[in-house]
Amino acid sequence: MIGGNPEISLAFSKWIVHFDDIQGEVLVDEGTIDEEAVAERDVFSFDDEIVVLGIHHDMSHGAVKINVKDCMEWLTAEADRNVILEDRFVRENMPLIREHAESVEHAESTIDIFDPDTWNEEGNEHPLALAVWQGICPQPIHQQSCENFVQACSLVSKTHVGQERRTSRAVILSSIIREINKLTSEKRDDVARVQGSGKNEMILDYLDSYFKKVAVARTKVPIERRKEILAHFVTNKAKQSTRERERDMKNFDVNLNKPRFEYAGEKAAVADLTALAGGDILLKILTKKNGFEEHVIAEIKARLIKMTKKQEKSYTIAEKRALLRKDERLRRMKVNTNIQLKVSDVKAIKPISEEMKSILPQQEKIINKEHGIEE
Repeated sequence: MIGGNPEISLAFSKWIVHFDDIQGEVLVDEGTIDEEAVAERDVFSFDDEIVVLGIHHDMSHGAVKINVKDCMEWLTAEADRNVILEDRFVRENMPLIREHAESVEHAESTIDIFDPDTWNEEGNEHPLALAVWQGICPQPIHQQSCENFVQACSLVSKTHVGQERRTSRAVILSSIIREINKLTSEKRDDVARVQGSGKNEMILDYLDSYFKKVAVARTKVPIERRKEILAHFVTNKAKQSTRERERDMKNFDVNLNKPRFEYAGEKAAVADLTALAGGDILLKILTKKNGFEEHVIAEIKARLIKMTKKQEKSYTIAEKRALLRKDERLRRMKVNTNIQLKVSDVKAIKPISEEMKSILPQQEKIINKEHGIEE
């Protein structure tokens, strides 16, 4: 959303900065947040205004108009702001997002990624816009490039070269060969494919200009950074597979030294019941779309989970589900003190309130519909 429509980008920035400010105000101890105090201060309202989306959103009937308040409430209904604040892009660029959120209050122009005049003044480019271009925009482009290179990488793999050389060949194919093919076809409309001496001449002309640009680009990049980029391509250190393997090896070493417990699933003559068979409610079906928010609130009250009236109104249904998930984990661990259970491992709850129990007949229909099973 930060890299999209300027009004939506600004609304999102204000929303997440507001929540971050509240957490900073109610910090009890290092790393400890008073959730009840957060809820009491969590009063935020999006601007109730109609805006016209950019031309890239235009439909056959013309420009698209939306209500910012309605749009943002729908987009953030299932959002967990704690997770958003932990996102790497948000975490690294929070000072810039904060500056963006306060830009209108300081009578500064709104950043519009699609309007370079709002951020691309020579020597005075806005760092948040550059962060979006460098951190977000390349993702879909990179994905498309990967799809295009599937066949190319498959072919060069047959020569038994390593993945580093295959990566380099794919980069050359993308940055040089494809661009040359495009330019040569544009210059020679009389032929379907340029070949022979004419093609060689065009390749050399293109490479002259290409390497001049490369030389200029190299002067703008510090030597240490150039070494890092080179190492990224010629070694395995920066590979995702290497990072995952190292992480898994560390986890394996840690787990080897942990005390061994006998889990319920390892005991003889014991069967694990699924949520449907055991009368549990799957947390994933408790959404606004399914119309179960009131059921979630009733279950929270039945479990005597602390939630103020302000929390009830301000918390998204995802945040309310998180309260049920934490409470269910504590209840299970009280029953079995030897169990090792993370909050994220809790996928279903045992209903206590009558409202939540009433969902049981509907649950199977919802699950069947997700799997394409007709009644």
